[in-house]
Amino acid sequence: MSYQIEDYVLKGADVYRIVGVEERALGGLPPENYFVLDVAYPSKHKQGMSYIPVSKADMSIRPVPSEGDINALFDANEPGELEWVDNRNKRINEARGIISSGDLRQIVRLVRIYRKRSADVPDKELSTKDREMEGRCFDLLSHVMAASCDLSAERSSQLVDQLL
Repeated sequence: MSYQIEDYVLKGADVYRIVGVEERALGGLPPENYFVLDVAYPSKHKQGMSYIPVSKADMSIRPVPSEGDINALFDANEPGELEWVDNRNKRINEARGIISSGDLRQIVRLVRIYRKRSADVPDKELSTKDREMEGRCFDLLSHVMAASCDLSAERSSQLVDQLL
């Protein structure tokens, strides 16, 4: 994949914009070209710059999905819905794994299971950690939609909320 300056990319569970290419010598290694990435939508979880060797970009970053792919993510008939895990520690670890994988389909499923649980058991609130996991997933989906569809973060959040 060939990346250009100003492209939006996914690195882990965050959306970045490529803002430049710089030659750097890091850790005593010979100089190498690096993509300079800036967090596209700063949050309490992620902010600032990141550097990725151009030669290893395909292992570290991936393009944000197209607008058509984004719409397909929210297909309500998607098979493989996640199940609620009663053991809190196991549930949080599974959620962390899904978030770190960056698998947007699984992330949509995770938000839906959190929302379903809140609706099914209204007298029992999600734990603070569950709410944090749901929020991180929701933010990622909103940021990906904003970058893919050229929307404001606020508008994409509204749309994601409707689609979930």
